[in-house]
Amino acid sequence: MERTIFNLAFYLFFVSQPSWSVVGCPGSIHQDALSRLKEVEKASIVGPVDNRMTYETYATKYGQSLSKVYSKFSAAGRMYCGDAMGSGQVTVSANVVTASAHNFYDDNCKPRVSDFTKCFFLGVSEPSTVPVKYFVKSVEVGTTCPRDDPYIFDWAVVKLERVVEGVRPLKIDSNCVLAPGLNGLHLAATHNNFGDQRNPPRTVGYCQVMEAVNAIYRTNCSAGGGASGSAITCEKRDSLFLSGLMVAAQTNPAADYKPYSHQNSNIVIPVNGNFLKAIEVAVLAK
Repeated sequence: MERTIFNLAFYLFFVSQPSWSVVGCPGSIHQDALSRLKEVEKASIVGPVDNRMTYETYATKYGQSLSKVYSKFSAAGRMYCGDAMGSGQVTVSANVVTASAHNFYDDNCKPRVSDFTKCFFLGVSEPSTVPVKYFVKSVEVGTTCPRDDPYIFDWAVVKLERVVEGVRPLKIDSNCVLAPGLNGLHLAATHNNFGDQRNPPRTVGYCQVMEAVNAIYRTNCSAGGGASGSAITCEKRDSLFLSGLMVAAQTNPAADYKPYSHQNSNIVIPVNGNFLKAIEVAVLAK
């Protein structure tokens, strides 16, 4: 389906060491959804507030030790595949990661590498810990054509060769689902427009699901290039539960990555259907 009205660009870093650049590759949504988005834009009242915090800022603001904060958010990491880097998170099991499909397939529906076992997840659970590479064993995606198919299919479930050390995987709970008004915590491993780009920080941010449009959701969670595949979570009893995956940006003009405003918001997909089934299969697989 052709893109009209809005530029809907996903977040993904392309890495060409030592320089970094950002590209946008929109997916597509139905025309009635675009019309509804147009109506919602006129009604938007939330201002452009950047809700991202580094782990250090979060620790200071909420009076917690940095080690405790790193442990709490240890599920978040970066997924590298070919020249692409996105966000991902350990989910349910210490060797299963959820991420975006476009982290593994390009604009032309081609795998980013000839062998996905060359891709890896970069995790860290302590402030002083050197990030560790965890290589991919297998990948299941919702689509191999993330540019052409609706956003709802832009998910990936990754089985790692070994468990991530010291991690607290995100849990899944039927009571923690995306819905307008949900106040969530956004975990992302990197942004191209936040912090020192020589060593982009992992971030957390409290934000809200603003609107449901067919099967996707709009949020005011601030993000930049590299945040594709990052998690929207619920907090319960000091545990984090995965409720959605950030996969795209709605920006006007294109690639103008800003916090939520009348022209800018971020697209999140729910953890249900085949996405949820793929997680269950990966967790049970040897």
